[in-house]
Amino acid sequence: MDPGSHARVGVDRQVAAHHVDPVGEADEPDAHLDPGRIEPDPGVVDRERDAIGLAGEPDQDLQNAMEEEASAWLVQAGYLRYEISNYAQPNCHSRHNSNYWRGGDYLGVGAGAHSYHRNTDHRTGRRWSNEKNPAKYIAQVGQTRQAITELEEVDRNKAAAEFMFLGLRMTEGISPVAFRERFGEFPWEAFPRIKDLIEGMLLEVKHGFLRLTKKGLLVANSIFVEFM
Repeated sequence: MDPGSHARVGVDRQVAAHHVDPVGEADEPDAHLDPGRIEPDPGVVDRERDAIGLAGEPDQDLQNAMEEEASAWLVQAGYLRYEISNYAQPNCHSRHNSNYWRGGDYLGVGAGAHSYHRNTDHRTGRRWSNEKNPAKYIAQVGQTRQAITELEEVDRNKAAAEFMFLGLRMTEGISPVAFRERFGEFPWEAFPRIKDLIEGMLLEVKHGFLRLTKKGLLVANSIFVEFM
């Protein structure tokens, strides 16, 4: 990164600090927050950048700065970041979401609901979804007692990939031992690119878990595609 880039990042971080307050002034903020992707107000940000001599569109550095600023606010307010875009006060994490990211079974009931069930081999599974239109859903259930419109068989390779890119959404990361117990090999044997990602300081092994680094969290989607 050239010196100009360092200066730009520093100034963008100053701009970000004026626009991020995820908790706000609520008297009783929620115990669980999903701030998602923090988006700057284009008009306001452009005026501030122009005022301090930065021309052109704000780039990814500003986006990253705003997300880091949001994370700092939430941690200061007593929230724990347990997933890429989810924060919770102690013991208030979403059990449903965590089960989904860990590849557990779940049953969706109603129009448009999705479900997943692992097979007895605990590797492969089956995913299905219901009719989205409520009227059609009710009619089909009345006639056949089910309204499944899409059914997908999840084979070993797909299940292994989902274990990785869903599990890595958790800040704790994934257990290489659990991966081996389920798929018969360690993650870096199934996905050799993991070694390159570790060398690039995007992934790390800590406390027995393979997880995204702070640097990796900022480019998580580009890492996840390595497993798809």
